[in-house]
Amino acid sequence: MKTRSFIALFIISGAIWPSCMKKGENDPGISLRSRKARVVGEWKMTSFNSTTTGPSGNTTFTSDGSTYTEKSGSMTTTGTLSEEVTFEKDGTYKWVTVMDGQSGTEEGVWNFTGCIGDLKKKEQITLYEQRTSFGGVTNTSTGHYFDDTWDLDELRHKKLVAKRSYSETSLSGTTTHETEYVFEAK
Repeated sequence: MKTRSFIALFIISGAIWPSCMKKGENDPGISLRSRKARVVGEWKMTSFNSTTTGPSGNTTFTSDGSTYTEKSGSMTTTGTLSEEVTFEKDGTYKWVTVMDGQSGTEEGVWNFTGCIGDLKKKEQITLYEQRTSFGGVTNTSTGHYFDDTWDLDELRHKKLVAKRSYSETSLSGTTTHETEYVFEAK
């Protein structure tokens, strides 16, 4: 009887264990919550950093979750900025941005990417924007309009760090973009 119980426990733990292991480099070693359960919820942006480097110069945009600073060449702009995103269990999301008193909303569906190239399953999240509203103007997309794919660098119960890095090449040269969001659970 003890042997059967041990074998059953071994089989069950083997089925559960891989889903509890960390996927992102900075994830917790083991979590009793699935990656989906850790994403689902209300999040408030606490830090945003973006750098664009290209032939027309460099631009940095930083925020601490309540104010922002944008530097482009010799010009510096500051103001207020807050962002909140809610990921629902049914795969929908709503992202609200308030910048300098102007409010904007983005709504759509989200999902994890699969094992693409050397990426692990559920190491990235993709947002499919379906509707945006800003300044009294609303845009609606039909079909599966692709918007953003983010690497989940850290995904914990109360903290989410998403990064994106890409380059664009045109006739005038190559422009690189590096972006990092840090969110805390509300």
